[in-house]
Amino acid sequence: RVTAARAFDGERLVVNDGVVLAVRSFGPRDGSPVLALHGFPEMGTTWAPLAQRLEGVRIVAPDLRGHGLSDAPCRVSACRLDRLLGDVVALVDLVGGPLHVVGHDWGGALLWLLAERHPERIRTATILSAPHPLVLRRAVLGDPGQRRRSAYVLEAQLPVLPERYLARDDAAFLAGLFSGTHDDDEIEAYRVAWSRPGVVRGMLNWYRAVIRHPGPDPLVAAADRRVHLITGADDPLFGPDVLDGVRHSPHREAIHTTAALISSRWDDGSTLLDARPDAPTSTSRHTR
Repeated sequence: RVTAARAFDGERLVVNDGVVLAVRSFGPRDGSPVLALHGFPEMGTTWAPLAQRLEGVRIVAPDLRGHGLSDAPCRVSACRLDRLLGDVVALVDLVGGPLHVVGHDWGGALLWLLAERHPERIRTATILSAPHPLVLRRAVLGDPGQRRRSAYVLEAQLPVLPERYLARDDAAFLAGLFSGTHDDDEIEAYRVAWSRPGVVRGMLNWYRAVIRHPGPDPLVAAADRRVHLITGADDPLFGPDVLDGVRHSPHREAIHTTAALISSRWDDGSTLLDARPDAPTSTSRHTR
């Protein structure tokens, strides 16, 4: 089993269920560690530009299971939320919590669960473009517009065809998601990762598992720790909230503003939002 110190150099860590994750770090080795959890279809390298704007911290960025250079278990059940959360808990413990944690998209969804079920392991939680699971569920059930925006989750349930579609033409569709936010070298590195056996299937299995193995309902009660939610006003997947002119990836589209918002939570030790689905949300708007 590798140690936390070696993990920060870009090692492979054995976490939950014997799954091996690739973990990179960005920033000074003596910086305060911050765990950063990516979304679909990214890997830990997505946090590198943001890390350059955060002083005195070391971003610890895993490729979550099924993504990047990490293990991609073939079974849908291997991507149940409880197992994904178990990976994150293992990483926090290995790095040495409690930690500041940042999560985007699926990483943000896991961070909601971490804040609610393991509040003792976090100092602050900053969630990018990921509404509380209960809020999203209610929106899908009650808002036809949100149902249309979330239709891709149902499309991912089909066998084989989604894998073929995402992998064809050198993963052209996936690469297109990064147009304007990632340079050519980054996209080429992603193409290499997506071409690894089982990776496209592993990423899709997150969406399959959330339907086939939903697990217990998200908690309604407030977590002991609080969270800061940052969302792009032009996000095509979820409703508007904070950053004008930003779509689904604040950490790539508005790097300076997002870094400032994140670090402001650490500087004053305060937090913004209760981890409750009905808590008031921040309506402050920021421009890039």
